[in-house]
Amino acid sequence: MKYKVLFINFGIQSILSLNSLPWTRQAKSFIQFIKQITMSQQNSSSTKVIHTASLVKRILIAAAIALVLITIFLLPVEGRPEWGNFWKVRPMIIVPLAGAAGGACSYLLKHLLGDGGRRKILIAILSIVVYVIGLWMGTILGLDGTLWD
Repeated sequence: MKYKVLFINFGIQSILSLNSLPWTRQAKSFIQFIKQITMSQQNSSSTKVIHTASLVKRILIAAAIALVLITIFLLPVEGRPEWGNFWKVRPMIIVPLAGAAGGACSYLLKHLLGDGGRRKILIAILSIVVYVIGLWMGTILGLDGTLWD
């Protein structure tokens, strides 16, 4: 985008130097219009930067909450012999991954929709709903074939 603006500015300066031609007044107004458009696009293009530390923090917190919940759920359960010795490993991996995905969605919702008043409350409610649904789906996938049969 920077090169296009430089090229347009170079073209504008070269055309503006042609004052002796009869169409210069219309060309100047058209060029000023293009210049305003390109400058407003540069000023209004607010790119949002993803802060990696905040994203990782949300992912780790969400995954830790999911790991604690599935651990509390699985500790008192005795497995059947046909499930094998390591049947608890699968839910202990899949459920925190689902929680991490919910944490990433929470960060992206906050990041994309922004902050402010009612929008902040809506983002918090939507983030909780997305996290709970993701945790529920991860629990189903993790416990499939064992406790969820």
